[in-house]
Amino acid sequence: NYATNVRLLAPSFDEIELLMFESQDPNSLPSKTEITTLQQLARDFNIRYNVHLPYDIEPGARDDIKRRHAVDSLRKVIELTTPLKPTTYTLHLAFTENRRALDDIARWKERIGKSLKNIIGTDITGRSLSIENLNYPLQWLDETIIEHDLSLCLDTGHLFISGAKLTDTFAS
Repeated sequence: NYATNVRLLAPSFDEIELLMFESQDPNSLPSKTEITTLQQLARDFNIRYNVHLPYDIEPGARDDIKRRHAVDSLRKVIELTTPLKPTTYTLHLAFTENRRALDDIARWKERIGKSLKNIIGTDITGRSLSIENLNYPLQWLDETIIEHDLSLCLDTGHLFISGAKLTDTFAS
């Protein structure tokens, strides 16, 4: 469970990422009791947390039901973990459309924007969400990042797998 892992890692780190990868299985998330334990561990070890939000969802999905499920799942995890005061919530914005169709990219970004408007609010700011680079050029999301005041999570492993150069990514 999360608390057991934190007890093992806390002596060596000042911040620990809590991976909340799965939204479908309710047992994959910590209970409210475990959240309370994680709060106490943060105090005991003087550590912070960041939360990696589920990646088995699609905030940019074409299907309205899938998109609403994504927003609901994200809000549920954010609400559950808010007492931990995470430094960031890392979000995957998967692109499953035709990479060559500029219209598909534009519509995907539009759907992402709608989802973000339903996530960002009183409990979370745009700056609290860090968008992780995936298998598409991060520049596709430049306008979205600026419009919603989002943070970035630069995953160098994803960059190397996709063949992108780290220096080019920083330059853009």
